[in-house]
Amino acid sequence: MKNKIIVFLLVALLLGFVSASENCPPSGPPKIYSGNVYVNGTSLRPGSYTVNAVIGTDTVGQKYFSGSSYSGLQVSVCSGQTGKIFFYVNGVKANEEGTYTGSQDEWGEQVILDLTLNNAPPSTSTCGDNKIDLGEECDGLNLAGR
Repeated sequence: MKNKIIVFLLVALLLGFVSASENCPPSGPPKIYSGNVYVNGTSLRPGSYTVNAVIGTDTVGQKYFSGSSYSGLQVSVCSGQTGKIFFYVNGVKANEEGTYTGSQDEWGEQVILDLTLNNAPPSTSTCGDNKIDLGEECDGLNLAGR
């Protein structure tokens, strides 16, 4: 009986770790970005866009928008990774960068950051095209069914 209880507790602990890794809580406070998006000095044309915030190879924030401005892009990480944030609009890298310092950032800090692009992104989101684009976390079976 004692062995069954120990096995049960170990299984419960293991399931807890798996669940936590899939839905991990942020390791630091969120930083919230908003701003306008420009291509060569002109407002982004209307369309369906996704802005991704990336630190290293990890997407740490994602927001859909359909105009020339984005708002409410929450940046927070599960891995504890901090550093430079690179922004991508439908796979096109913006010229601006941000920073995320984790616990050193104020909780819910609002940052206004206009993004400028040298090339126009496609006017429809690249999610769902079965091709993994940089910073993307939403393309079917290639990305764990998301």
